[in-house]
Parts: sequence; C-alpha cells; structure tokens
Amino acid sequence: MIDKDKYFKFYNSCIPVKGFNRTAICDLQRSEIFFISNSVTDMLQDNIDKKIEVIYEEYSGYEELVTKNFTFLIENELGFLTDEPDNFLDLDLEKDYLFLSDIVFLEIDDLQEFKVKLLKEIDSLGCVQLVLLSKSKIKFDILEQVLEILKNSKLNVISVVSEYSNDSLNIEKFFAEFPRLRDVNFFNSPEEMVSDNQWINFYSGNCNEFLSRRISSVNNLVLNLDAFIEAQKFNLFFNRKVYISNKGDIKNYFNDEKVFGNIENDAITEIISTDSFQELWKANKDKIDVCNVCEFRYICPDNRIPIQKDEKYFHESLCNYDPKTNTWK
Repeated sequence: MIDKDKYFKFYNSCIPVKGFNRTAICDLQRSEIFFISNSVTDMLQDNIDKKIEVIYEEYSGYEELVTKNFTFLIENELGFLTDEPDNFLDLDLEKDYLFLSDIVFLEIDDLQEFKVKLLKEIDSLGCVQLVLLSKSKIKFDILEQVLEILKNSKLNVISVVSEYSNDSLNIEKFFAEFPRLRDVNFFNSPEEMVSDNQWINFYSGNCNEFLSRRISSVNNLVLNLDAFIEAQKFNLFFNRKVYISNKGDIKNYFNDEKVFGNIENDAITEIISTDSFQELWKANKDKIDVCNVCEFRYICPDNRIPIQKDEKYFHESLCNYDPKTNTWK
C-alpha cells in the first residue's frame, strides 16, 4: 500500500537518465540498470515537490498504473517515501581534478632516451594507469627496464599490450617482482582465452582491433559514481587520456590523425594543457548527435572519435546500440 501523504525520493545513487524511448535508472552503488517508461519519469519530475496524493489526483483513472510504478521503484530499492524530502540533498555532480591525466599509453617497441626521461617524470602527470604497448612481439629486456624505472612511481596500475608470441607466458615472471603490473593483453593470438591467474588475456584480433573494441552490450558500460559524474561534462573514453607513439608523437588516441607535439622536443604538460588537445576530452555525449538521446550516455565509454561540424559533434560510424529502437546489433 502506497502512503499517499508522503513524498517520493530517488536514492542518491539511483539516477534516472531519460532517453529517446525509455529511461535508464543507473544504480551507481549496486552497478545495476533498471528501466522505466519516459512517461513515468515525466510524472515524477513534474511533481518532484508534491505529495503522492497530488500525483494520484492528476492521474485520476490511472491509479492502478501509478501504484504499480511506485511499487516497482520502492521494491527494487531505487527510491523511498518520506515526510521530509528537503532533508535529502541531491547528488553533487561536480568534480575537481588535481592532475592533468589519468591514463597514458606509451608505445615501447623501442626505448629511446626521451621515453626514459618521460618514464622518470611520469608522476608529474598524475596519471593512475600507464599502458605499455608494443605493436610487435614485446622485448622482455625493454619491458624489464621500463618496469624497473617505474618501480618507485606513484602509478596504481601498469598494463601491457603486445603481439602474441610462443613465449608470451614467460611474462608471468614479472608479476611477482613488479606488483603494479596488473594485466597483460596479447593480440594476434591463435585463440582467445584468459590465463589461469586471470592476469593474462589473449585476443585473436590485431592491435588496431584490440584498441578499438566497441561497446557491444550493457556489460561494457561503466556503472560507478566517478564515471557518471565525469560524463556530465567530459567524454568518458577520451577525457584525461594521452597516447604517445613510438616516434614520441603526442595524440589523443592511437587512431587520431592529429599530432599535437612530440615528447622529444615538447613539454608534454604544456601540450596536453592546451584547448586543442583537450577538445575531445570535453566532447561529452550531450554534445554528440544520437548519443544525446541515449539513456546510457553517462555510463558509456565509447571509443569512436566524434567529428565536429558547426559546433556540434557526430560519429561517422553507427553505434552497436540504437537508442531509438532500444536494440543491440
């Protein structure tokens, strides 16, 4: 029985995102998604400061449907009834960043002196993850040298991406000595598999296919509070990400045609501080055609590079999810 003398409030961690056809309630604490119709979202938003009895009056003749929807929300612990709605503040969706980058990709088929210098100064970027990428079979002596340089860094995670070889599993010896090394991914593998320790992954596709893997199901979405807040203003994939090629070119990602500078001659902190480099960072889903009507727009780490035209963005390729039909390819 719904107490009509109370107000309805969503839990802070349960945030409705209205899409073209339906609304996704993102439960950021339990990492779950629930769906309701847009009409129910409109009903709740239009009466956000009114008692439930007022909603029943406005939807006279549809009392059973109103009860059904409130029951769904309460039983799934998405919201609650209260006498004092003003006592529960809305979630603060602002976030400050202390450092310039979160993730740096560095190609290490060769280890030139300018890369060594960058590795020794990696903490100045404030990144939490470094991805070491070899487009050919990784040279274990180079990898060991890099990991040794990073041994006292403040990095949380070091990942490795390399072409598969028959001795790929020999990389296991590095995990014990370098605890920040968390995962290794081999492309061009004869079969797709995950090692027994879950740290080593094998993919049959080539390097470009591995790096440009697309969102293919709800399992690829990122359901947590930090990501949701970040996506309000920034692109969840490109924000605070830097890619450095074997030649030292500074880019947004491996397949970006724009080169913004080179770490051999340019100060990387100055390059990635520029408005031009951060343009993709700020291309959030609300600015991208089609994405801006998707109910998953604040939890989607889509890696397609958006194209800008007339102060708007669009994608040249179709997403695997169509928000206008709510279907996956």
